[in-house]
Amino acid sequence: MIAAPTKGLGKGLSALMAEEYGQETGVVADRLGALPIDQITSGAYQPRTYFDQEALKELADSIRSNGVMQPILVRQLPEARNGALYEIVAGERRWRASKIAGLTEVPVIIKEIDDQKALEMALIENIQRQDLNAIEEADGYQQLMDGFGYTQEELSVVVGKSRSYIANMLRLLALPVLVKDMLKSGEITAGHARALLKASDPEKLVQEIVRRGLNVRQTENIVKAGGLPSKDSEEWDGLSSGETIVVHQSDTASSKHSKHNDVPASSVKTKSQHATVAHQAPKDPDIVALEEALTEHLGMRVVIDDQGECGSVTLHYRSLTQLDDILRQFGGSL
Repeated sequence: MIAAPTKGLGKGLSALMAEEYGQETGVVADRLGALPIDQITSGAYQPRTYFDQEALKELADSIRSNGVMQPILVRQLPEARNGALYEIVAGERRWRASKIAGLTEVPVIIKEIDDQKALEMALIENIQRQDLNAIEEADGYQQLMDGFGYTQEELSVVVGKSRSYIANMLRLLALPVLVKDMLKSGEITAGHARALLKASDPEKLVQEIVRRGLNVRQTENIVKAGGLPSKDSEEWDGLSSGETIVVHQSDTASSKHSKHNDVPASSVKTKSQHATVAHQAPKDPDIVALEEALTEHLGMRVVIDDQGECGSVTLHYRSLTQLDDILRQFGGSL
């Protein structure tokens, strides 16, 4: 088991780079300079695997005009790797864009750090810049847990996120490869992915999400209803307009089924049931977008009931731990 993370970790990458560390933390003095671009290679602990090529070209144009405004953080390799002597800890986008821009050398900060600190810095930098997709972020957390013995509580201190947020991100790693790939490529959102965790056939449903442009709420409704409407069903028309699927129960036997699955009996679809569309006025798209943003930020489902000048916000927590997390954000505690 590793020692408890220092209090400075929750401050982010700038705190990690600015604080003075002793040998026991694996960080010593750093050097500022410039290195030939071909002496640098991608970091072994880089959590980011997807780089948008158009965004890289735009950054390359900026670098041609203004240069590299922020040095790339690197560490020296114990031995050369494919001709490179240094690997990137933070700043791989700048390095890739600099190569596209035709630069032969880039400004760097050379830091002597161990593997654990390298992964922490790479993960924190990407999270702060919001450069990681949800799967890359979850993979980074899993690497810290598997490789360095972190607990979810310790991770929450390191990256400045709640423990329930960390837990929800890690759950995404259980999704099928197809779903994770579509999340990585941006075809679906993390909200879609969380809903798919409870789907009976997530691979089939994710393809319908993309094909029909379903939002997170519509996806949740399909999952609650027990599956997809039939191919030519009019229920798809209701979904496309933002209406809600409601499953009408006609068999009391389903109550036993729901008890064992933690699902309200009225939401369970049996063979004798058929999902129908409740013809309610579709929710304002701006409200739906706000719900999804809050759900993403808090790591728990958020429902907004907008009544014009007033309304209510409902948070759906799954455990007392989640409740305690949200209370701490409001300045209280259980």
